[in-house]
Amino acid sequence: MPVPNPWLGLETLVTRANPDPAVPGELAPAQRLSLPEAIAAFTRTPAKAMGLGDTTGTLRTGLSADFVVLNHNLFDIEPGRIHQTQVDSTYFQGAKVYESSAQ
Repeated sequence: MPVPNPWLGLETLVTRANPDPAVPGELAPAQRLSLPEAIAAFTRTPAKAMGLGDTTGTLRTGLSADFVVLNHNLFDIEPGRIHQTQVDSTYFQGAKVYESSAQ
C-alpha cells in the first residue's frame, strides 16, 4: 500500500497548484496558506485534534521530542520544490529511530 507524500500535501497547501506540469493552474489560490500555517496544519493542529496537544505537535520543553531532519530548509527553497523534500532522519521522544541511507 503506498504511503501518502506529506511534502506533496504541504506544497499544495502553500501553492494551491499541482506539481505535475501536465496539470496547469491553481485551485482556489485565495485559500493558499503560508508555509508556517501549512506546517502547523501537519503538526500542531492534528495533535490538538487528537487530544495530544499537551504531549506532542510542537517542540517545547516537557513535550515528546518528535521531529525530522530534512535534506534542506523548507524556508530556503521555492515553494514549488517542497514536494522534492527528503527526510534524512526521524526522532521519536528524542531518540533517532530512522536514518536515510542517502546520508
